Amino acid sequence: MADPDLLELKRRLRAEGFEIYRTQDDHISLAERVRDNLILDSGVAVALDREARDTGLAVSLDDPAQSLSIRVTLKAQASHFPGAPAEFVAVRAGALAESFLGRGYDEETSRTSGLPDPGDPTRILDTSHEVVVRITVAGLPALVTELRAAFSSLRSSSDE
Repeated sequence: MADPDLLELKRRLRAEGFEIYRTQDDHISLAERVRDNLILDSGVAVALDREARDTGLAVSLDDPAQSLSIRVTLKAQASHFPGAPAEFVAVRAGALAESFLGRGYDEETSRTSGLPDPGDPTRILDTSHEVVVRITVAGLPALVTELRAAFSSLRSSSDE
């Protein structure tokens, strides 16, 4: 059964002009429209306060003290830097995170993953270095403001 609090948050985000990419477990991933018919995962997700959800307390999006979190995945791909060593590409992902860290985000995790060839899963086509950052904000107006700032910031080496 769908979580009524997440459904309400999705409705409010749509009303603010955001597109929903998908909803998974406890978070809503937002989409970015690149061209008329192409919608992509933006690497930006929103979640309700975990503590309130875990205790079963009612979530009120109209409460200015309601905690909401934003998670942003920043990505640098090796194919964007031909011939560069893996360490350089990882540093580029970290550089993308700097503007978010300067705005109060905390680094949650970093990871490196390979993009396998669909025809031969043993062959890696590209390597992606990611840094995931998170911030908690109080209330829906602060969430919307921070989401607009996140969408206006560079989040991928393909944007550079």
